Amino acid sequence: QKIIYAGANDGMLHAINSDTGEEEWAFVPPFIAAKIPTITSVNLNGKVGNHNGGGSNAIFGVDGSPVIHDMYYKGRGPDGTLDADKKWHTVMIIPYGRGGAGFSVLDVTHPIIEPGKGPVHLFSVYNDVINNKVWFVDHEGTRASFAYLGTSFQLSHSLEGEKASNNERVAANNDPSTIDDIYTCQTNTDSGGSFISSGTNSCYKGRIWSFNPATSRIFETADLKITQSLSTGDVELNPNTDFTVDTSCSTSLCINFTKDKFFTASRSESSTAESSRINIKIINDDKAGVIMSKYDYSKLGETWSTPRVFRLPNDGAGDFDINDDIYTLILPGGMGVSGIGSTVYLIDLEDIDTIPGSESTSGHTGKIIKKIKIEDTLFEDGGSNIANSIPASPIVITPDIGHGITWKGALAYIGDLEGKITKINLTNINDSSFDIYDQTTLFSLNSSTENGRYLYHMLDAGIGHDTRQLWLFGGTGN
Repeated sequence: QKIIYAGANDGMLHAINSDTGEEEWAFVPPFIAAKIPTITSVNLNGKVGNHNGGGSNAIFGVDGSPVIHDMYYKGRGPDGTLDADKKWHTVMIIPYGRGGAGFSVLDVTHPIIEPGKGPVHLFSVYNDVINNKVWFVDHEGTRASFAYLGTSFQLSHSLEGEKASNNERVAANNDPSTIDDIYTCQTNTDSGGSFISSGTNSCYKGRIWSFNPATSRIFETADLKITQSLSTGDVELNPNTDFTVDTSCSTSLCINFTKDKFFTASRSESSTAESSRINIKIINDDKAGVIMSKYDYSKLGETWSTPRVFRLPNDGAGDFDINDDIYTLILPGGMGVSGIGSTVYLIDLEDIDTIPGSESTSGHTGKIIKKIKIEDTLFEDGGSNIANSIPASPIVITPDIGHGITWKGALAYIGDLEGKITKINLTNINDSSFDIYDQTTLFSLNSSTENGRYLYHMLDAGIGHDTRQLWLFGGTGN
């Protein structure tokens, strides 16, 4: 059956029978549904036309262009159950465009609704940048949210700081007069080896500070920027000179300063200690995001582009076993504010797992295989004054569309708002000079807000008739 699929700003994806022109069904993405009531404008009731009619508000609903791909994998059968063996399925990815920072994935192998058959919702993803959460809905309709991790914290957020604060709070609640007995600063040595476990006072002094920013990621010294506020102004501490990160620490982040730092929670009038005004910032985006890295869509903007599906070599460069290749979605980061949208997502369409709160153990999760950050150059460093994003669709060259290609995987070409064209290697080419996921900036328009050389639109590619070489074509504008 031939079906035409079209997203619309009524908040629905419409499936239209191409023979009859009739709508077979419509799908409302779970993260677009909340917008639909806002279409009705009660303020215009009785104020439109000559018949006391009402009015409506224009919204962006399913504003993106869906893409369909045939996949041989363990998908969901017509009754929604997981396949025991691999089978051919037709899968549709629906970006929301200006409707929001998300997308939905449907199985449309059976596009006509019949008893026991029909389209199946696999999963949906949404990045809520207002409330700092990533949302996920699985095939059962189970919702899960993943809060952004904090990227900036102070000594009060350390385990030592929390211990000192708790000691002060307990003393004040039990007998306020006892806060004068615990105001002096203790070290780890004073506390029998560990202030965190054995400290009794409301002040900690030491060089080692422990943090647990709700993540299992292993931090390195280069992942942090630390500043200290002094009476003369803010001073940036030098990595490896003023501080290091202890990668063997039992908590997820331990910082070893070369000089003692202080934190006091004491409210005693006898206390003369002052807390060191330290600000710690995680500057490596890969160490921030959300606690479960496979759901870290925290840098996803409005999904303006049309994503592409290809087969990613599972073991990377040098792997020629087609049986373990992965159906992968390549999704540019979309349109966003500063810090959002300048990432390319590689998403595993085959991964089966369980989201928190789900009773199913057989859901497709949209696991992120790799986040490839496209540099947002800084104006003060000679770069662009544009907050970089990637609204354009990617050009993806695969062996089935290129003459004489011997490698597997894909070469992706990405244009961004800063006017850069980036090549990303997603092939199994075994070459010591580059590796899978390596990126190269092929060209830059030196774009700025003044010259307006934005790359909003997808590039095009072709093979030269005489040269047999790959050519890329593109233009600026919005």
